[in-house]
Amino acid sequence: MHENKIILVVDDDQDLANLVKNYLRAESYLVICVYDVSTAKEVLSAHKISMVISDLKMPDGNGIELIRWVKENYKIPTLLMTAFSAILETRNAAQLGITTFLSKPFTQEELLEKINPLINTHPQVEDLHSHEEQQSIEHLFREIRIEEFLAHSEVIYPVYLKLSKSKFVKVAKPGQKFTQETIHKYQEKGVHFLHAKHDEYKKYEEHTEETIALAGKIKNAKGIAPDKKDKFLVHTAKLIVEKIFLNDIDKESLYNAKKVFDLTLNIISNNTKTFDLLNYINSKGESFYAHQLGVSIYSVLLAKKLRWDSEKTLEALSIGGIFHDIGKKDIPLETLTKKCTELSKKERFALDSHPLHGAELVNNLQQFPAQVLQIILQHHERCDGSGYPFGLRRDQICPLARLVAVVDEFCKLAIQSTSKPPISPKEALNELEIKKSEFDDEILRALRKVIYS
Repeated sequence: MHENKIILVVDDDQDLANLVKNYLRAESYLVICVYDVSTAKEVLSAHKISMVISDLKMPDGNGIELIRWVKENYKIPTLLMTAFSAILETRNAAQLGITTFLSKPFTQEELLEKINPLINTHPQVEDLHSHEEQQSIEHLFREIRIEEFLAHSEVIYPVYLKLSKSKFVKVAKPGQKFTQETIHKYQEKGVHFLHAKHDEYKKYEEHTEETIALAGKIKNAKGIAPDKKDKFLVHTAKLIVEKIFLNDIDKESLYNAKKVFDLTLNIISNNTKTFDLLNYINSKGESFYAHQLGVSIYSVLLAKKLRWDSEKTLEALSIGGIFHDIGKKDIPLETLTKKCTELSKKERFALDSHPLHGAELVNNLQQFPAQVLQIILQHHERCDGSGYPFGLRRDQICPLARLVAVVDEFCKLAIQSTSKPPISPKEALNELEIKKSEFDDEILRALRKVIYS
Protein backbone atom coordinates (compact mmCIF):
# COMPACT_ATOMS: atom_id res chain seq x y z
CA MET A 1 0.00 0.00 0.00
CA HIS A 2 3.01 2.30 0.39
CA GLU A 3 4.82 1.29 -2.85
CA ASN A 4 4.76 4.79 -4.34
CA LYS A 5 5.78 6.58 -1.16
CA ILE A 6 9.46 7.56 -1.04
CA ILE A 7 10.87 8.50 2.37
CA LEU A 8 14.18 10.32 2.65
CA VAL A 9 16.16 9.40 5.79
CA VAL A 10 18.93 11.83 6.74
CA ASP A 11 21.36 10.74 9.47
CA ASP A 12 25.17 10.68 9.62
CA ASP A 13 24.90 7.55 11.78
CA GLN A 14 24.77 4.98 8.98
CA ASP A 15 23.78 2.14 11.28
CA LEU A 16 20.74 4.04 12.54
CA ALA A 17 19.84 5.20 9.02
CA ASN A 18 19.95 1.58 7.78
CA LEU A 19 17.85 0.45 10.75
CA VAL A 20 15.18 3.03 9.88
CA LYS A 21 15.39 1.94 6.24
CA ASN A 22 14.79 -1.70 7.18
CA TYR A 23 11.85 -0.77 9.42
CA LEU A 24 10.23 1.18 6.57
CA ARG A 25 10.96 -1.30 3.78
CA ALA A 26 9.23 -3.99 5.82
CA GLU A 27 6.08 -1.87 5.35
CA SER A 28 6.73 -1.51 1.58
CA TYR A 29 7.94 2.07 1.72
CA LEU A 30 10.68 3.10 -0.72
CA VAL A 31 13.61 4.56 1.20
CA ILE A 32 16.61 6.70 0.27
CA CYS A 33 19.31 7.13 2.93
CA VAL A 34 21.79 10.02 2.90
CA TYR A 35 24.27 11.10 5.52
CA ASP A 36 24.54 14.89 5.24
CA VAL A 37 22.38 17.96 4.59
CA SER A 38 23.80 18.92 1.19
CA THR A 39 23.14 15.46 -0.30
CA ALA A 40 19.63 15.53 1.18
CA LYS A 41 18.87 18.75 -0.70
CA GLU A 42 20.15 17.25 -3.96
CA VAL A 43 17.92 14.19 -3.52
CA LEU A 44 14.89 16.37 -2.80
CA SER A 45 15.53 18.29 -6.03
CA ALA A 46 15.86 15.10 -8.11
CA HIS A 47 13.10 12.87 -6.70
CA LYS A 48 9.47 13.15 -5.67
CA ILE A 49 9.94 12.63 -1.94
CA SER A 50 6.86 11.92 0.17
CA MET A 51 8.43 12.56 3.59
CA VAL A 52 11.72 13.53 5.25
CA ILE A 53 13.00 11.92 8.46
CA SER A 54 16.08 13.70 9.79
CA ASP A 55 18.42 13.51 12.75
CA LEU A 56 19.25 16.71 14.62
CA LYS A 57 22.99 16.83 14.04
CA MET A 58 24.93 16.37 10.79
CA PRO A 59 28.50 17.16 9.71
CA ASP A 60 27.50 20.01 7.36
CA GLY A 61 24.47 21.40 9.20
CA ASN A 62 21.61 20.23 11.36
CA GLY A 63 18.19 18.71 11.01
CA ILE A 64 16.41 21.85 12.20
CA GLU A 65 17.83 23.89 9.32
CA LEU A 66 17.07 21.11 6.85
CA ILE A 67 13.45 20.70 7.94
CA ARG A 68 12.86 24.45 7.89
CA TRP A 69 14.22 24.46 4.33
CA VAL A 70 11.94 21.56 3.37
CA LYS A 71 8.92 23.33 4.86
CA GLU A 72 9.71 26.45 2.85
CA ASN A 73 10.21 24.61 -0.46
CA TYR A 74 8.10 21.42 -0.38
CA LYS A 75 4.63 20.58 0.91
CA ILE A 76 5.62 17.28 2.52
CA PRO A 77 5.55 16.06 6.14
CA THR A 78 8.73 15.91 8.18
CA LEU A 79 9.88 14.09 11.29
CA LEU A 80 12.81 15.14 13.46
CA MET A 81 14.62 12.45 15.48
CA THR A 82 15.64 13.70 18.93
CA ALA A 83 17.03 12.36 22.22
CA PHE A 84 17.40 13.17 25.92
CA SER A 85 20.88 14.52 25.18
CA ALA A 86 19.35 16.99 22.68
CA ILE A 87 16.60 18.59 24.76
CA LEU A 88 17.88 22.10 24.08
CA GLU A 89 17.89 21.52 20.33
CA THR A 90 14.39 20.03 20.52
CA ARG A 91 13.11 23.10 22.34
CA ASN A 92 14.75 25.37 19.78
CA ALA A 93 13.18 23.38 16.94
CA ALA A 94 9.73 23.78 18.50
CA GLN A 95 10.24 27.52 18.85
CA LEU A 96 10.96 27.60 15.09
CA GLY A 97 7.69 25.85 14.26
CA ILE A 98 8.81 22.20 14.00
CA THR A 99 6.18 20.08 15.75
CA THR A 100 6.74 16.40 14.89
CA PHE A 101 9.44 14.52 16.82
CA LEU A 102 10.52 10.95 17.49
CA SER A 103 12.65 10.13 20.52
CA LYS A 104 15.64 7.79 20.10
CA PRO A 105 15.94 4.90 20.62
CA PHE A 106 12.65 3.79 19.05
CA THR A 107 11.01 0.59 17.90
CA GLN A 108 9.56 -0.13 14.46
CA GLU A 109 6.07 0.20 15.93
CA GLU A 110 6.85 3.63 17.40
CA LEU A 111 8.32 4.83 14.10
CA LEU A 112 5.28 3.68 12.10
CA GLU A 113 2.87 5.22 14.62
CA LYS A 114 4.50 8.56 13.89
CA ILE A 115 4.85 8.45 10.11
CA ASN A 116 1.75 6.59 8.93
CA PRO A 117 -0.77 9.29 9.96
CA LEU A 118 1.50 11.95 8.41
CA ILE A 119 2.33 10.34 5.10
CA ASN A 120 -1.12 8.85 4.41
CA THR A 121 -3.06 12.10 4.72
CA HIS A 122 -3.05 15.42 2.89
CA PRO A 123 0.42 16.96 2.48
CA GLN A 124 -0.71 19.85 4.68
CA VAL A 125 -1.28 17.37 7.53
CA GLU A 126 0.47 19.48 10.17
CA ASP A 127 -1.75 22.45 9.31
CA LEU A 128 -4.86 20.23 9.42
CA HIS A 129 -3.94 19.19 12.96
CA SER A 130 -3.36 22.75 14.16
CA HIS A 131 -6.91 23.26 15.47
CA GLU A 132 -6.86 19.93 17.27
CA GLU A 133 -3.48 20.63 18.83
CA GLN A 134 -4.70 23.90 20.31
CA GLN A 135 -6.54 21.90 22.95
CA SER A 136 -4.50 21.72 26.12
CA ILE A 137 -3.27 18.32 27.31
CA GLU A 138 -1.41 19.71 30.34
CA HIS A 139 -3.76 17.84 32.68
CA LEU A 140 -2.25 14.55 31.46
CA PHE A 141 1.24 15.46 32.73
CA ARG A 142 2.98 16.30 35.96
CA GLU A 143 5.83 18.77 36.19
CA ILE A 144 9.17 17.45 37.50
CA ARG A 145 12.00 19.71 38.59
CA ILE A 146 15.08 18.83 36.55
CA GLU A 147 17.22 18.48 39.71
CA GLU A 148 15.17 15.37 40.46
CA PHE A 149 17.12 13.53 37.75
CA LEU A 150 20.42 14.14 39.55
CA ALA A 151 19.53 11.33 41.93
CA HIS A 152 19.65 8.77 39.11
CA SER A 153 22.18 7.53 36.59
CA GLU A 154 19.47 6.57 34.13
CA VAL A 155 15.89 7.42 33.19
CA ILE A 156 13.39 5.50 35.34
CA TYR A 157 10.11 6.46 33.61
CA PRO A 158 9.23 8.04 30.24
CA VAL A 159 10.27 11.72 30.20
CA TYR A 160 8.66 14.45 28.11
CA LEU A 161 9.63 17.98 27.14
CA LYS A 162 6.78 20.52 27.12
CA LEU A 163 6.73 22.53 23.89
CA SER A 164 3.32 24.11 24.48
CA LYS A 165 0.11 23.41 26.39
CA SER A 166 -0.92 21.10 23.56
CA LYS A 167 2.45 19.57 22.64
CA PHE A 168 4.68 17.31 24.75
CA VAL A 169 7.57 15.40 23.16
CA LYS A 170 8.96 12.19 24.61
CA VAL A 171 12.71 12.77 24.99
CA ALA A 172 13.75 9.75 27.07
CA LYS A 173 12.68 6.24 27.93
CA PRO A 174 13.34 4.03 30.96
CA GLY A 175 16.89 2.72 30.98
CA GLN A 176 18.47 5.56 28.99
CA LYS A 177 21.68 6.90 30.52
CA PHE A 178 22.52 10.53 31.22
CA THR A 179 25.11 12.48 33.18
CA GLN A 180 25.07 15.26 35.76
CA GLU A 181 26.92 17.42 33.23
CA THR A 182 23.96 17.06 30.85
CA ILE A 183 21.50 18.15 33.55
CA HIS A 184 23.65 21.14 34.51
CA LYS A 185 23.85 22.17 30.85
CA TYR A 186 20.07 22.20 30.59
CA GLN A 187 19.77 24.28 33.76
CA GLU A 188 22.22 26.84 32.42
CA LYS A 189 20.15 27.14 29.25
CA GLY A 190 16.90 27.69 31.15
CA VAL A 191 15.38 24.18 31.07
CA HIS A 192 14.17 23.83 34.66
CA PHE A 193 11.31 21.35 34.28
CA LEU A 194 10.62 18.12 32.44
CA HIS A 195 7.37 16.16 32.54
CA ALA A 196 5.93 12.69 33.01
CA LYS A 197 2.47 11.39 32.25
CA HIS A 198 0.44 11.05 35.45
CA ASP A 199 -0.46 7.42 34.78
CA GLU A 200 3.13 6.42 33.90
CA TYR A 201 4.57 8.22 36.93
CA LYS A 202 1.93 6.79 39.26
CA LYS A 203 2.97 3.23 38.39
CA TYR A 204 6.54 4.15 39.31
CA GLU A 205 5.48 6.01 42.47
CA GLU A 206 3.41 3.08 43.74
CA HIS A 207 6.56 0.95 43.86
CA THR A 208 8.66 3.48 45.82
CA GLU A 209 7.70 2.47 49.36
CA GLU A 210 7.52 -1.22 48.39
CA THR A 211 11.06 -1.06 46.96
CA ILE A 212 12.46 0.73 50.01
CA ALA A 213 10.86 -1.87 52.27
CA LEU A 214 12.31 -4.67 50.14
CA ALA A 215 15.73 -3.02 50.36
CA GLY A 216 15.44 -3.24 54.12
CA LYS A 217 14.98 -7.00 53.92
CA ILE A 218 17.84 -7.42 51.47
CA LYS A 219 20.25 -5.40 53.60
CA ASN A 220 19.27 -7.22 56.79
CA ALA A 221 22.29 -8.35 58.78
CA LYS A 222 22.30 -10.80 61.65
CA GLY A 223 23.69 -9.93 65.05
CA ILE A 224 21.27 -7.26 66.36
CA ALA A 225 19.23 -8.52 69.28
CA PRO A 226 15.49 -8.07 68.51
CA ASP A 227 14.74 -6.63 71.96
CA LYS A 228 17.54 -4.08 71.59
CA LYS A 229 16.27 -3.02 68.20
CA ASP A 230 12.62 -2.85 69.36
CA LYS A 231 13.54 -0.75 72.38
CA PHE A 232 15.47 1.66 70.18
CA LEU A 233 12.61 1.98 67.66
CA VAL A 234 10.07 2.66 70.44
CA HIS A 235 12.38 5.34 71.85
CA THR A 236 12.70 6.91 68.38
CA ALA A 237 8.93 6.88 67.81
CA LYS A 238 8.39 8.58 71.20
CA LEU A 239 10.87 11.35 70.34
CA ILE A 240 9.19 11.96 66.99
CA VAL A 241 5.76 12.40 68.58
CA GLU A 242 7.06 14.60 71.41
CA LYS A 243 9.56 16.78 69.56
CA ILE A 244 9.20 16.52 65.78
CA PHE A 245 5.47 16.91 65.14
CA LEU A 246 5.20 20.69 65.14
CA ASN A 247 2.17 22.96 65.08
CA ASP A 248 1.54 24.80 61.78
CA ILE A 249 2.71 21.74 59.80
CA ASP A 250 0.08 19.76 57.93
CA LYS A 251 -0.32 16.46 59.78
CA GLU A 252 -1.07 14.42 56.66
CA SER A 253 2.16 15.65 55.03
CA LEU A 254 4.07 14.80 58.20
CA TYR A 255 2.52 11.35 58.31
CA ASN A 256 3.46 10.64 54.67
CA ALA A 257 7.04 11.80 55.29
CA LYS A 258 7.24 9.67 58.43
CA LYS A 259 6.20 6.57 56.45
CA VAL A 260 9.30 6.99 54.26
CA PHE A 261 11.41 7.67 57.35
CA ASP A 262 10.11 4.52 59.09
CA LEU A 263 11.07 2.36 56.12
CA THR A 264 14.52 3.96 56.02
CA LEU A 265 14.98 3.53 59.76
CA ASN A 266 14.17 -0.15 59.37
CA ILE A 267 16.91 -0.50 56.75
CA ILE A 268 19.46 1.27 58.97
CA SER A 269 18.55 -0.64 62.13
CA ASN A 270 18.82 -4.00 60.35
CA ASN A 271 22.51 -3.44 59.65
CA THR A 272 24.97 -3.73 62.52
CA LYS A 273 27.33 -1.01 61.25
CA THR A 274 24.67 1.60 60.58
CA PHE A 275 22.78 0.66 63.73
CA ASP A 276 25.93 1.37 65.72
CA LEU A 277 26.10 4.83 64.16
CA LEU A 278 22.49 5.46 65.16
CA ASN A 279 23.36 4.53 68.71
CA TYR A 280 26.30 6.95 68.64
CA ILE A 281 23.92 9.73 67.60
CA ASN A 282 21.42 8.79 70.30
CA SER A 283 24.20 8.72 72.92
CA LYS A 284 24.69 12.47 72.41
CA GLY A 285 21.35 13.04 74.12
CA GLU A 286 17.70 13.34 73.18
CA SER A 287 17.97 16.87 71.79
CA PHE A 288 20.83 15.98 69.46
CA TYR A 289 19.10 12.80 68.27
CA ALA A 290 15.75 14.60 67.86
CA HIS A 291 17.43 17.17 65.61
CA GLN A 292 18.72 14.43 63.29
CA LEU A 293 15.27 12.82 63.18
CA GLY A 294 13.67 16.17 62.43
CA VAL A 295 16.07 16.92 59.58
CA SER A 296 15.36 13.50 58.08
CA ILE A 297 11.57 13.73 58.27
CA TYR A 298 11.26 17.38 57.20
CA SER A 299 13.70 16.84 54.32
CA VAL A 300 11.42 14.13 52.95
CA LEU A 301 8.34 16.31 53.56
CA LEU A 302 9.91 19.27 51.75
CA ALA A 303 11.10 17.07 48.87
CA LYS A 304 7.54 15.83 48.40
CA LYS A 305 6.29 19.41 48.34
CA LEU A 306 8.85 20.10 45.59
CA ARG A 307 7.74 16.90 43.83
CA TRP A 308 11.17 15.34 44.16
CA ASP A 309 9.37 12.04 44.60
CA SER A 310 11.70 9.36 43.30
CA GLU A 311 12.64 6.43 45.51
CA LYS A 312 16.36 7.20 45.39
CA THR A 313 15.84 10.87 46.22
CA LEU A 314 13.60 10.22 49.22
CA GLU A 315 15.86 7.46 50.51
CA ALA A 316 18.98 9.63 50.15
CA LEU A 317 17.31 12.55 51.95
CA SER A 318 15.97 10.36 54.72
CA ILE A 319 19.34 8.69 55.34
CA GLY A 320 21.30 11.90 54.78
CA GLY A 321 19.06 13.72 57.23
CA ILE A 322 19.69 11.17 59.96
CA PHE A 323 23.45 11.15 59.42
CA HIS A 324 24.10 14.73 58.28
CA ASP A 325 25.87 15.53 61.59
CA ILE A 326 27.54 12.14 62.10
CA GLY A 327 30.88 13.92 61.82
CA LYS A 328 30.19 15.31 65.33
CA LYS A 329 30.35 11.77 66.72
CA ASP A 330 33.68 12.28 68.50
CA ILE A 331 33.06 15.88 69.60
CA PRO A 332 32.25 16.11 73.34
CA LEU A 333 28.65 16.98 74.20
CA GLU A 334 29.73 20.03 76.21
CA THR A 335 31.38 21.43 73.06
CA LEU A 336 28.24 20.83 70.99
CA THR A 337 26.09 22.75 73.48
CA LYS A 338 28.37 25.82 73.73
CA LYS A 339 27.53 29.12 72.07
CA CYS A 340 29.76 30.09 69.15
CA THR A 341 31.33 32.91 71.17
CA GLU A 342 32.37 30.43 73.88
CA LEU A 343 34.27 28.05 71.59
CA SER A 344 38.05 27.82 71.58
CA LYS A 345 39.92 27.78 68.26
CA LYS A 346 40.42 24.04 68.60
CA GLU A 347 36.71 23.46 69.27
CA ARG A 348 35.73 25.75 66.40
CA PHE A 349 38.01 23.82 64.06
CA ALA A 350 36.52 20.49 65.20
CA LEU A 351 32.98 21.74 64.52
CA ASP A 352 33.86 23.26 61.15
CA SER A 353 35.50 19.97 60.13
CA HIS A 354 32.53 17.76 60.96
CA PRO A 355 31.20 17.60 57.35
CA LEU A 356 34.55 16.25 56.16
CA HIS A 357 34.82 13.83 59.06
CA GLY A 358 31.23 12.66 58.59
CA ALA A 359 31.63 12.04 54.86
CA GLU A 360 34.77 10.02 55.57
CA LEU A 361 32.97 7.89 58.20
CA VAL A 362 30.02 7.11 55.93
CA ASN A 363 32.23 6.53 52.89
CA ASN A 364 34.21 3.92 54.84
CA LEU A 365 30.98 2.05 55.56
CA GLN A 366 30.27 1.64 51.82
CA GLN A 367 26.57 1.21 52.62
CA PHE A 368 24.97 4.32 51.16
CA PRO A 369 24.61 6.02 47.74
CA ALA A 370 26.81 8.96 46.71
CA GLN A 371 23.99 11.46 47.29
CA VAL A 372 24.13 10.73 51.05
CA LEU A 373 27.84 11.60 51.11
CA GLN A 374 27.13 14.83 49.24
CA ILE A 375 24.46 15.79 51.78
CA ILE A 376 26.81 15.15 54.70
CA LEU A 377 29.71 16.96 53.03
CA GLN A 378 27.80 20.00 51.73
CA HIS A 379 24.93 20.70 54.16
CA HIS A 380 26.80 23.71 55.61
CA GLU A 381 27.60 25.21 52.20
CA ARG A 382 25.61 28.32 51.33
CA CYS A 383 24.29 29.63 48.01
CA ASP A 384 26.15 32.93 48.42
CA GLY A 385 29.49 31.17 49.03
CA SER A 386 29.62 31.97 52.76
CA GLY A 387 29.40 28.36 53.94
CA TYR A 388 31.96 25.66 54.72
CA PRO A 389 34.06 23.52 54.31
CA PHE A 390 34.70 24.62 50.68
CA GLY A 391 32.84 27.92 50.27
CA LEU A 392 30.82 26.56 47.34
CA ARG A 393 28.19 28.66 45.60
CA ARG A 394 24.64 27.62 44.64
CA ASP A 395 25.25 25.79 41.36
CA GLN A 396 28.24 23.95 42.84
CA ILE A 397 26.15 22.49 45.67
CA CYS A 398 24.22 19.24 45.26
CA PRO A 399 20.46 20.06 45.15
CA LEU A 400 19.74 17.56 47.94
CA ALA A 401 22.38 19.25 50.13
CA ARG A 402 20.80 22.65 49.41
CA LEU A 403 17.49 21.25 50.65
CA VAL A 404 19.01 19.73 53.80
CA ALA A 405 20.80 23.05 54.50
CA VAL A 406 17.41 24.78 54.73
CA VAL A 407 15.85 22.02 56.83
CA ASP A 408 18.88 21.86 59.15
CA GLU A 409 18.58 25.56 59.96
CA PHE A 410 14.81 25.32 60.30
CA CYS A 411 15.06 22.42 62.76
CA LYS A 412 17.72 24.19 64.83
CA LEU A 413 15.19 26.94 65.44
CA ALA A 414 11.89 25.03 65.63
CA ILE A 415 12.85 21.84 67.53
CA GLN A 416 13.68 21.80 71.24
CA SER A 417 17.43 21.85 72.00
CA THR A 418 19.52 21.95 75.16
CA SER A 419 20.85 25.46 74.43
CA LYS A 420 17.63 27.38 73.71
CA PRO A 421 13.85 26.96 73.58
CA PRO A 422 12.21 26.42 70.18
CA ILE A 423 10.35 29.08 68.25
CA SER A 424 7.26 28.52 66.07
CA PRO A 425 7.66 27.22 62.51
CA LYS A 426 6.45 30.59 61.17
CA GLU A 427 9.03 32.46 63.25
CA ALA A 428 11.73 30.01 62.15
CA LEU A 429 10.80 30.60 58.49
CA ASN A 430 11.06 34.37 59.02
CA GLU A 431 14.56 33.91 60.45
CA LEU A 432 15.62 31.93 57.37
CA GLU A 433 14.11 34.47 54.99
CA ILE A 434 16.16 37.23 56.64
CA LYS A 435 19.22 35.27 55.45
CA LYS A 436 17.63 34.27 52.13
CA SER A 437 20.80 34.95 50.11
CA GLU A 438 22.31 31.90 51.82
CA PHE A 439 19.58 29.51 50.75
CA ASP A 440 17.93 28.21 47.58
CA ASP A 441 14.94 30.47 46.74
CA GLU A 442 12.77 27.67 45.43
CA ILE A 443 13.34 25.52 48.52
CA LEU A 444 12.53 28.43 50.84
CA ARG A 445 9.31 29.04 48.91
CA ALA A 446 8.41 25.36 49.27
CA LEU A 447 9.01 25.57 53.02
CA ARG A 448 6.70 28.59 53.17
CA LYS A 449 4.00 26.55 51.39
CA VAL A 450 4.49 23.69 53.88
CA ILE A 451 3.99 26.03 56.83
CA TYR A 452 1.18 28.18 55.40
CA SER A 453 -0.74 25.48 53.52
